[in-house]
Amino acid sequence: MQVEELERLSKKALRSRINECFATADEVGKERGPLYEKAHFYMSELQHRRDSTVAARDLVLEIVVIALIGWEIHMGYRQELQQTRSFDQEQIIWKNMEASSDATAKQSQTTAKILESLSKTMESTKTAVERQLAVSYDPQVLVHFILTERLNILNSGHTSITLWGSKLASDPAFFLEVPSVLPPNGGYEFNAETLYKELSERLGNGSPLSFSYGIYIKNELGRKYVVDCTLTAFKENLQVHIATQVNAISRREWQKR
Repeated sequence: MQVEELERLSKKALRSRINECFATADEVGKERGPLYEKAHFYMSELQHRRDSTVAARDLVLEIVVIALIGWEIHMGYRQELQQTRSFDQEQIIWKNMEASSDATAKQSQTTAKILESLSKTMESTKTAVERQLAVSYDPQVLVHFILTERLNILNSGHTSITLWGSKLASDPAFFLEVPSVLPPNGGYEFNAETLYKELSERLGNGSPLSFSYGIYIKNELGRKYVVDCTLTAFKENLQVHIATQVNAISRREWQKR
């Protein structure tokens, strides 16, 4: 499915596809894993649209509040203007107008303070929401070496990521023919049989060997990240083990060749 096709799907169509995935998964003989991942993908898109609707509603309410406050200020200035046109009345009216003008000025100051406070609150809320959204889309990845000679990449974040490839030390970068979408708690296993045999020969009875390992991924927003890892190989009871450590997940550019 292409992005344009996904964007054209209505909420009703998304829910229908989710139900189709679950219904197909319940059929005997069907492989459920890919169907559940596909259903989760559609559920993520549906939740994203719901969040966008709520954000739009909140924005409209904020605009209405600002408009009401602006109307109150307008009415206050209009009242003050009408009072200033009656300077030709008696002294008592002058005094009343002065008192009313002072009250209006105080009201205007109060309203201005309310507007300023509201503006700061809205700015703080906007910043907090942007930070929260940014954090929710930040990828989190765990890397494990399995004794079946597999290197397991696990998505431990809250949103789906797309695995594109990896790079071992100074070796050329390796990219998957078809990028793999990993939903939250979903994983992908690289075949590490060749690496395992090579390390068995190089280690001998010597000291542990450490080397860098990079993983190329994208988050749901299409932003590129690199997962910087360290793999350490050592022998224990005549068997080669590989310890993994994720050092950093940084937003960096990379190109598929």
